[in-house]
Amino acid sequence: MKTTFLSELKSQGRDMRVCMWDVSEDRSTVTDSLLTGSVGFCQCSLLETRPGAALLAHPTGHMEEVSVVEMRSWTPVCSLKPDSKLGMLMCMKIWQMHDSVQMTNPGVSQLRVRADGKILATAGWDNNIRVFGWKKLKPLAVLQHHTDMISDLCFFEI
Repeated sequence: MKTTFLSELKSQGRDMRVCMWDVSEDRSTVTDSLLTGSVGFCQCSLLETRPGAALLAHPTGHMEEVSVVEMRSWTPVCSLKPDSKLGMLMCMKIWQMHDSVQMTNPGVSQLRVRADGKILATAGWDNNIRVFGWKKLKPLAVLQHHTDMISDLCFFEI
């Protein structure tokens, strides 16, 4: 995971725990932990909601379920369960939505923002990559050279 507050580190281990570490002043002690019940491949996802506060999304002992908790108190916020068994949760990301754009072809397998923060690209289930200006989410291009669904994308900087 990552450091969100200056002297804290969050980690997720195969012991089914998310731990908060105090790394200030040459210390490295666990200050708190949450038992997730999951030992799968899926990593937790952290969203800083305001300075000093964050939400943590983590897989549960039920392979397809996600639990969202408030970091400081471990208070449950919500639990996300699919209507039917879809298999083991492999990857997730929690984020805060500030704006949206209606897509003509829904189904996106990946979103990436360029390092300079000016361009957003989406990898679509319809075999296309769509490129948007980040500021106003204005469509800039549709790249139509793939013959199957695109599962990942990245920006290459020269």
